Amino acid sequence: MNSLNFFLILTIFPIFSSQLKKSPQRFAPVKIIEEPIQYLNSLYTANHNQPKSDDEIDLKPKFKPAEFSGPSFLAELKGQCFDYLSNNYKWFVCPYQNVTQFEQNLRWEPFKGIIGVWYEWEIIDEKFHSLLMLNGDECGINGPRQAKIFFICNQNDTKTQVDEITEPHVCKYEIKIKTHLVCEKNYDLFTMNVYAYLNDTLKLKWDNIYSQYQNKFITEKMYNISLKQIYQDGEFLRRPEDIKNLEIKQINATNVEPGSNFSNSIKKVKFLTYDELQNKLEECEKENKRLKNILTANNFTEN
Repeated sequence: MNSLNFFLILTIFPIFSSQLKKSPQRFAPVKIIEEPIQYLNSLYTANHNQPKSDDEIDLKPKFKPAEFSGPSFLAELKGQCFDYLSNNYKWFVCPYQNVTQFEQNLRWEPFKGIIGVWYEWEIIDEKFHSLLMLNGDECGINGPRQAKIFFICNQNDTKTQVDEITEPHVCKYEIKIKTHLVCEKNYDLFTMNVYAYLNDTLKLKWDNIYSQYQNKFITEKMYNISLKQIYQDGEFLRRPEDIKNLEIKQINATNVEPGSNFSNSIKKVKFLTYDELQNKLEECEKENKRLKNILTANNFTEN
């Protein structure tokens, strides 16, 4: 390259010159032109309908699951989850945790929600009948969603799996799980009777009230009330006040008392008075003014 060509390049493209001058307007704001609305809508729709991984799905239960209870041979199911696909809905059934549902249709707002959280047993005729998964997401006038989990013997396979999910009433589901764990032939002694899984103290209490009922010292109604108390003492059923202990309290992360560790879930919330709020507003205004002064000093504008 000869000297004439090099001189022309520096003249036409001054950015290559070592004698650049500092422009006071080089911090001027740039106006960004928005894309056409049609493009934005199509882009949002495409991204919104992309399948999401389980980690991306943010479901917030209102209650914690209760502790494990019931026949000891079912403890193997604790911590296990089973998936099931039916009518464009994907289910995740975790017997001692929760039941969730995810709509697979590519529509604007596909449903995803909590059907129920493990709460207690349903006991019928003094036998464990089904797991009650309660306190799910709201379903309008039908109240919170909920489900019952029934266990069916799977004699031909040692695999545990969801066999069927039905909806006999709106937002009230019944889930059948096939498992070898409830097959009588697999045990020397198998029973779903509640009595067999009580401690000695509660068994003695049951024996006493049964004797009173047989001798007609108490009515059938009193006998059933006493049985319910035994079920509650055995933690197979929950008392009304237990729901408070399982509730997950929602905390405002911006208003937690100083020194508290928010990751520890539940902390006391500090409520501010009017004067305290007014002081915080003044502090924010002062900080806003300070930041504006910094921007002005560096040739930024508010436009």
